[in-house]
Amino acid sequence: MIEIILTVWQQLLYVALAGFLYYFFNELEDESIKSNWKFWQQWMNTKYSSTNKWATTEAGYVMPKVKHWWYFGLYQPIHKERYIWSSTILVFPTDGEHFFQFIKNIFILIGVYFAGCLTLTLPITEESILWLYPFYGLTTFLSGKLLSSIIKELFLKKWIA
Repeated sequence: MIEIILTVWQQLLYVALAGFLYYFFNELEDESIKSNWKFWQQWMNTKYSSTNKWATTEAGYVMPKVKHWWYFGLYQPIHKERYIWSSTILVFPTDGEHFFQFIKNIFILIGVYFAGCLTLTLPITEESILWLYPFYGLTTFLSGKLLSSIIKELFLKKWIA
């Protein structure tokens, strides 16, 4: 019984940590969208990072679109891509906004995984399936969001303009 309780608390901690990191990276993504970063502005600020996704000429102009075979006619980029799939599945290395979105979505999957593990660990009753286990997962995920918001207000302000 003690092992089950320890495992439940560990899983709740993992879900809370996933919630914390999800909302932390959500705040970082918002700062990238607003172009508020003081450092690595070419990559972190969305306003300046469009040249990371699209190929440019030596003068700095975006090159016109080119038809690529790797989209099989399903998608047509609006400009010539800087590298293969830089405007679709490999967009996350191009700028801070998409990178933070990518990491944020990974933490959603981690949180869902550990919330699912939580339902396998606890004893199954009719009322626990209906409201107790989802409540545990949701409250721990949201407590992570609360902690993330507090840390943002205390520490993130010095990194943004």
